[in-house]
This record gives sequence, C-alpha cells and structure tokens, in this order.
Amino acid sequence: MKQLWFILCLTLAGGCFFAERAPLFFVAPVLILAAFCFLLWGKKANALYPVAALAVFVFASTGLQSVEAPPVRATVRGVVMVSKENYYDLRLSPFKKVRVFSEANPAMGERMAVRGLTMKPEAPRNPGGFDGRHYALSHGIKATLRPTKEEMLPERGGAIEKLYACRGRFRKKGAAICESYFPPKEAKLLSAMLFGNDADWEGLEDFRTLNVIHILSISGLHIGLILALLSGALKKLTVPYDVRKISVHGLLLAYLFLTGFPVGGMRVWLSLLFTDVGKRLWRPVDPNYALGFSAAIFLLVNPFYIYRLGFLFSFFSVYGILNIYPKLPILGSERGKAVQALGVSVAVSLA
Repeated sequence: MKQLWFILCLTLAGGCFFAERAPLFFVAPVLILAAFCFLLWGKKANALYPVAALAVFVFASTGLQSVEAPPVRATVRGVVMVSKENYYDLRLSPFKKVRVFSEANPAMGERMAVRGLTMKPEAPRNPGGFDGRHYALSHGIKATLRPTKEEMLPERGGAIEKLYACRGRFRKKGAAICESYFPPKEAKLLSAMLFGNDADWEGLEDFRTLNVIHILSISGLHIGLILALLSGALKKLTVPYDVRKISVHGLLLAYLFLTGFPVGGMRVWLSLLFTDVGKRLWRPVDPNYALGFSAAIFLLVNPFYIYRLGFLFSFFSVYGILNIYPKLPILGSERGKAVQALGVSVAVSLA
C-alpha cells in the first residue's frame, strides 16, 4: 500500500519519457497486454498502472507533435498572468498559456489581443542542451508568438482579471519592501523566494560556485514557517481544529497563487494537506507516502514536469533526506548534530 503513489509516479513519468523514444505501435500492445495480465492473474487494481502509462504516452506524443507544427499566423486573446521585460504570458485556461515575446510589458490582469506568427521551439544544439520543446510543454506554454499587432482590450472587471491584478500588486509591493530593508543582492534573492519575482541570476554566482543553486529550486522552508505561524496564531485564538486547518490551507493556497505556484511551495502544501487529511481520518501518513502523493498530483496535471529542474531538485532532494540520509554508514541519523547536518547535505547531493 505504501508504494501505491510511488509506482503511479513511475508509470506517469515513464509514459512521458518514452513518448519521444519509442513508437506507439510497440508501446501500446505491451501496456495493454500488461493490463490484461494484471486483470486475469494479478491484483486487478494494478491494471491501472499500465493504463495510466498508456494514457500519458498518448497525451505526451500529441503534445510533442503539436509543438513541432510549422509556424502559422494566429490571433489570441487572454488575461496577462505574467509580465516580464521581454515577454508576457496570456492565460488561455487554468493549465495553458501563450507566451508573447514583446517589450510592451503590460500590467498583470490586463486583457490583451495579440496577432502574430507562432514560433517553433528551439531544439537542443548539443546533447543535453536546452530543449525548447520540453521547456514549453513543462511550463504549459501552448504556443509562442512574435507579435505583429498588440491591442489592450477594455476591462470587463471579471474575477480572473482582478486576481491577476492582485498578484501584480503583491509582487510589486514585496519587491519594494525587500529593496527598502536589504542590500541589492539579498533583496532580489528574497524577493524571488518570498514573492515570486525574477531573481538576478548574474548576481548569484556565489550560489553557482558553491554548487547550491538548487536551494532556490527547492525553496519550501518558508512555506512550513508560514504554516506554523498561521496555525499558532489561530490556535491562540481558540479557533476549532477543523476551521483552523481549512483556514490555514486556504490562506496558504492564496499565497501560492500570488507567488505563481512555485514547485517547492506546492510540494510542501500538497504533502501537508495529505498529512492533515490522514490525521483527520485517524490514519497516520508516512512521509514517503505524502511525498509520492504530491509528485503524482504534479504529474497528473502535467507529466512533462519530469523535464523541469525545479521539480526534479525539489522531490529528489526530499527523497534523499527521507531514504538515503538515515542509511548513510558514517553520516547517518545516529551521529552528532554537526555530522547529521553534513549527512543531510550529502544525501541531497547524492539524490
């Protein structure tokens, strides 16, 4: 039972991984045969795994073909959900967006109509190089446009526009607060981690030199601190347990929306949500089980998350702490505090 979510993660990731490495006419019969074997001779519930792998394989193959389509002229309308110096994203649906390469820099929450030519994602120039297809699919980018005409549409005052406008104000206010109280480099780092703003990567060479740049990708510690502070404050106010938990998770979800749903933060929130539900049902949850559940939710939403370094760093780092660190012969959990700290770092690096 404890391996259910872990096996589901492997099947979902495997279906996506092999979508561009094996033909459908070979994979489909193998997975269908495996499903029938489970139905006839094994545990019937296990037939779900090959069926899920096949569904993800077809979904991923379709996605890869769509990004390889030749450039066409297109017109899109949507709400600005992210606005940077050189591009902005238009929201098409909860999980799909169009990226517009432009210096217009519209405010978040504005409604835009854009006409232009779609761009084919950049292919890796060398083995292991940047793959534009994987980047676009893992970030939910349906198409990228080089605009020939951009038009700001009249405001309709809808809920979506107000939510993204609130996100924009939250980020600007957060950046201003950080710049007021911290030196420039630290201000940009804290602004990126706490408010979802862009990090000045050129100013973070120390992190690269020390090989700890992954800390920025697995940033989730502050989510736990926020949860602890909110829970402690509501407990002091003698709020009932169920109301307290629902309020804390609701407020945290709102914070994650404002910061752009970072992978590390969502991992922490999903794991704690799963754990709290287990406690409420008087069924203690194993940390590995909660971690597997969190990863499975990510992959069910978008299996191309396996190509996002933030996703890999975040989940494998925690997996290393939970499963590699306790088994280290010299640096394991049975040693002193200083050795334990070193052991955690080694376990994360190994994972």
